[in-house]
Amino acid sequence: MIINSHNDWDSLEEIIVGRADFAHIPPVDPSMKNFMYANLTNEEIEKHVGSYNQDLLEEANEDLDILSEVLEDCGVVVHRPERQLSHLQIQTPKWKTTGWHNYCPRDIFLVLGNNIVEVPSVMRSRIFETWSYNKILQRAFDDGAKWFSAPKQIIEDSSFDFSDLSKSTLMNNEILFDAPNVIRIDNDLIFQISNSGNEKGAEWLQRMFPEYNIHIERDAYSGAHFDSTIIPLRKGLVLLNGLRCNQNNYPKFFDN
Repeated sequence: MIINSHNDWDSLEEIIVGRADFAHIPPVDPSMKNFMYANLTNEEIEKHVGSYNQDLLEEANEDLDILSEVLEDCGVVVHRPERQLSHLQIQTPKWKTTGWHNYCPRDIFLVLGNNIVEVPSVMRSRIFETWSYNKILQRAFDDGAKWFSAPKQIIEDSSFDFSDLSKSTLMNNEILFDAPNVIRIDNDLIFQISNSGNEKGAEWLQRMFPEYNIHIERDAYSGAHFDSTIIPLRKGLVLLNGLRCNQNNYPKFFDN
């Protein structure tokens, strides 16, 4: 069956559930500082770099296995990524880093209708994270889905500016965004400008998908992903994070 997904409230039929194997904090660079530790110095961030506690990884994997079993009991088809591709060494002419994890496929894939988009992640360590899901995407393609990748960016140091933490530290120099910066409401997409998505990302998305209406929100809710702030539950009903949204600053898309 061809993928056909336009929002997050229709009946769930298939899903990718990640894995925690080999998850670790990647080496310090401006892209990971921007996304995870913008308020810390490089010396402070260095203390976090390295593998997560093995007990924590095992517990996380146990939780993901149980989640997968529960979903399968509900009749949902569950896909899991490869284990061995989680800790790639990545080197380009500009920089060198390692992978991060395969824990959050929601971060790197945006599904619009029957399109699977590999997004241009803001973190250098995630640039080849999609490889672990290649067999899953191959099967989706064989079933008729459209599968393509957004243009791989250089992710220059100049794409980040930490001089004023009251604003996004991600600059608008390259096409960069994570999938959870986009809230899908059928033909309407709410796109948050933040440390994990910029204006060029929204512009690229609008050009590629002119049949969608993109609504821009800026900085008001969270420094990173949008899906922990806004969750549409059905047409006419939306759940808002009360620590970030109030009667004066919720997205105007919901006025009606």
